Amino acid sequence: MWVRRRLDIQWSDLAFGLWRCFSTDENRRAAIERAWSGDASALACLSVRTGFDLCWQALEVPKGSEVLMSAINVPAMFRLVEEYGLIPVPLDIDAASLRPTVEDVRQAITPRTRAIVVAHLFGTRVDLGDIAALARERGLVLIEDHAQAFSGVPDAASSSADVALWSFGPIKAATALGGAIAVALDPQLMGRMRAIESTYPVQRRIRYASRLLKYATLKAVSYRLPFGVLMGVLSWAGVDTDAWLNARVRSFDDTAPLSALRRRPSGPLLALLDRRLRTFDAAGVACRRRRGLALERMVEDHARVPGAAAAWRGFDLFPVCVADTARLVAALRRYGFDAGTGRNLAVFGEEEGAGLVGACRLLANAVFIPFYAAMPDRELRRLARALKDGLRKRTAVL
Repeated sequence: MWVRRRLDIQWSDLAFGLWRCFSTDENRRAAIERAWSGDASALACLSVRTGFDLCWQALEVPKGSEVLMSAINVPAMFRLVEEYGLIPVPLDIDAASLRPTVEDVRQAITPRTRAIVVAHLFGTRVDLGDIAALARERGLVLIEDHAQAFSGVPDAASSSADVALWSFGPIKAATALGGAIAVALDPQLMGRMRAIESTYPVQRRIRYASRLLKYATLKAVSYRLPFGVLMGVLSWAGVDTDAWLNARVRSFDDTAPLSALRRRPSGPLLALLDRRLRTFDAAGVACRRRRGLALERMVEDHARVPGAAAAWRGFDLFPVCVADTARLVAALRRYGFDAGTGRNLAVFGEEEGAGLVGACRLLANAVFIPFYAAMPDRELRRLARALKDGLRKRTAVL
């Protein structure tokens, strides 16, 4: 019996998206953007990387400038900064709060620093009030990456950042299998971003339809019996199942050219994104949070869950940090839980020996466990037993 990673999308959503691919559009962009307005301006984009790219184009930061960035993220985010001749400077991550400390940020600022980018990791939202105050004091742009931290349309006034980004890619909460929201406090900055995006070609409907069909296939094989068979076949063939699954659920290859990102979202994508936002289950988020805290209490003597000091924890992912990740993954899979490591994430600057002790230790020792609000109590207890078995006589780390 397998408990597997699964897409946060229903068959009815997939059917709706496919139907919209072959019907007349009612453009839902304005409705989506109004839901995120307030004192800020919002823009619906093809992906978070598209919004991030638009931000740098609109800011026109001089080449050779430094950008302080959370050391853990997908590699493509660091490469995008480098595309503009800018220098990413990694900031170490504190495992308890899952954010850089304000002291580390302060020490990293130089006369060449122009911006700070902080990613909210593993389903947590961190308080950036002190970093935002420092950014304002030094005249720096603060950008928040919420790609892993959607829990409902936020109050625009709740963000202290100049720019904030949310993702609705395949493995995200409320996924539309693509799409993102970029919010900017400065209407002039948003105006420039919108003007640049207006020159992009629109994503082809057939391309979005093929994406919907691809993920419908992945959803079909994610049910317990076919998923167990698939994992067995891949293991028998010597395939790294964790790497294979991660490769299948990426929105873009990490090496995708800028031309692939520079598209406007199609009408069907906007329609499905609007549907997912309107039908978002806030009660499910609260339930998942309660059950995540309950699971953490069950295993607190055996494992450490990073982010305990974060301002808010949604448990979109349930990570644990352990000394022997291979042993824990093997134990969880014996119990039928599809655990894995953070293959799509990286520590920027690790190879250069940038002194990123916290970030390197966190990512090297993290195991991500499938976890859902709807998981029955018996499965939650069985997962706790599997964790304890995999961690027996081993020291958990943070």
